[in-house]
Amino acid sequence: MNPIPSAIVKYIRQHHVVSLCASAPDGAPWACNVFYVFEEQEARLFILSELKTTHARFMLDDPRVSGTVTAHPRFIASIQGVQFLGASRMLGGDEDDFARKMYYKKFPIARLIKAPVWDIQLNYLKMTNNKLGFAHKEEWRRGGF
Repeated sequence: MNPIPSAIVKYIRQHHVVSLCASAPDGAPWACNVFYVFEEQEARLFILSELKTTHARFMLDDPRVSGTVTAHPRFIASIQGVQFLGASRMLGGDEDDFARKMYYKKFPIARLIKAPVWDIQLNYLKMTNNKLGFAHKEEWRRGGF
């Protein structure tokens, strides 16, 4: 797998909330905000989400997701953010244990939540970074995507 550009990795690591979009069975989009942990080696995010949530139900039907990681700057020249396309799946077994350990290390309070762990495989990333020039973009694609 080709490495993710370091500026994108650094940005994703600096944040902890993703705006995630899943699709309803009729194709209507549904967005939510969730805490995440970034696992760079396999280019994926781990989230916890109960099956009763709208986005989890939609992800079970259609694993395709998109989302953003961004801050909320006051000035256009300070805008930075990452957009992505990915595929979701609920984890089990050893993968669940691995992801849960990472997640609990970053968010210890999450031990109180009895929710499945989800893997969001990142297939396409695009970072906008106006600090490097207006509308400066950097992209990454998983091999074969």
